[in-house]
Amino acid sequence: MNLYFQVHPAVTFYLWEYTFNFTSLKNLKKQEDPSKIKDPQKQETDKLIRDYRIRNYRETDLDEMVRIWYEASVIAHSFIPSSFWASQKSAMKEKYLPFAENFVFEADGQVTGFISIVRKKVCALFVAPEMQGKGIGRALLEHAKNLNRKLSLKVYRENENAFRFYSKCGFVVLGEEVDKLTSCIQILMEWG
Repeated sequence: MNLYFQVHPAVTFYLWEYTFNFTSLKNLKKQEDPSKIKDPQKQETDKLIRDYRIRNYRETDLDEMVRIWYEASVIAHSFIPSSFWASQKSAMKEKYLPFAENFVFEADGQVTGFISIVRKKVCALFVAPEMQGKGIGRALLEHAKNLNRKLSLKVYRENENAFRFYSKCGFVVLGEEVDKLTSCIQILMEWG
């Protein structure tokens, strides 16, 4: 996924907040306004998450978001040296994340994932490695879809898991390009 994005000065931050109680994402039962999320319950889960909500990020979430981004990036992008990701931590915290429209997935009071959007582009979607495979990424992406009629993104071609995930979520391939920072090929995808 391309983590380097141009920030537009007119980024809008939504003030909506969703709260859910459930025994598992597989058996999701939303307490308020069920039309807002499409269908995150399709994901299988082997761990119960008692309470979660998707909300706007707060400045106090930044350290945890950067931790999640770094740990997940090192694992998902093993074809790029981890030193590259380490060198980008302060830019993520100070430059990129604060200027994006960010939503966090908070489970049992802890931020476990986030999605960052700039002008209908998904610039980041990361879930803490220990929480992956629980439907969190899908729930965040569905949240973003509910707020936007169209979304686009870039995913590294070598990140086959992410490519399959986005394809299953309805994104289609538009083309490819070389990421100038890493020299890796990225697949351009779009939904909507």
